[in-house]
Amino acid sequence: MDTTQLNLIAQKRAKQCFAVAERKLNIRIPFHGIKFFEKSSFAGYVIPARDNVVHLNLGLFKKNVEFFERDTIPHEIAHLFADAINKRRRRNEGHHGKTWKAVMTNVFGLEPKRCHDLDVTGVAKKTKKFKYICKCQKHIVSTRTHNKIQSKESTYRCRNCLSSLTFLCNMQ
Repeated sequence: MDTTQLNLIAQKRAKQCFAVAERKLNIRIPFHGIKFFEKSSFAGYVIPARDNVVHLNLGLFKKNVEFFERDTIPHEIAHLFADAINKRRRRNEGHHGKTWKAVMTNVFGLEPKRCHDLDVTGVAKKTKKFKYICKCQKHIVSTRTHNKIQSKESTYRCRNCLSSLTFLCNMQ
């Protein structure tokens, strides 16, 4: 399938999801379309504060059309509606918080899974990883996170023991 066909499939499914969510939640929000990106392991993303565009990984979509229609597109649209609900209630609970989980479950009838387990071979670019430790475990972080820690732009803490992460080694 070419990009035009995939875009039509994604647009149609997104509009269906919007219609279901608008009807069940009694909320109207604009849909600003689909955009594709490449060279990443993410299946998709949205940036609700900026616009209501659903960004999809073209390479993964080509290899997993049914999964994207069934899971990824509703997952991203659930973020847009959860954000709209949270703004109305003046609540900030995080990207995969209670409201998003409720939209996934109650509106789309899907398990609110945060990550996919699709094969990203040949789709995602190879990235360096770095090993860090805290008081209770090892952590693997991306180059971006590693650079933020090293430049002291950010500090990262373990969610489990709340101690700061300490650099251990590069991973190959």
